[in-house]
Amino acid sequence: STRAALREELANDSRTAWLRGNALKVRSIDPEDEDFSDLEPLRDQLRGVRVVLLGEADHGDGADFAAKTRLVKFLHRRMGFDVLAFESGLFGTSTTWRAMETGSEPLDAFRRYVWRAWGLSEQLEPLVR
Repeated sequence: STRAALREELANDSRTAWLRGNALKVRSIDPEDEDFSDLEPLRDQLRGVRVVLLGEADHGDGADFAAKTRLVKFLHRRMGFDVLAFESGLFGTSTTWRAMETGSEPLDAFRRYVWRAWGLSEQLEPLVR
């Protein structure tokens, strides 16, 4: 069948082999799970890296946001990354920053000024807190 042929072609593709050898098995995407032992191999992979870009399959995908929240916590707490930028309008991000500098609660400022896909995401709340 066509599906079987495609599966076989993918199984023999050099990119598939590369992924098998380099993919990191993640135990959990729960933002509250702070046992980062499954993410520790990233230390070697990211040694010397100053910027990490994180994407998602779709703006608004809660599972992606949960996984990214946990990953950002690891990057910050275990690897010392200390700047987090979101894709958002320049006005909204600078307004969010100013609001937090003048005493606004970070979660309130985030919800109010960052694009709604992130600002209203329940899965990102642990990250903002």
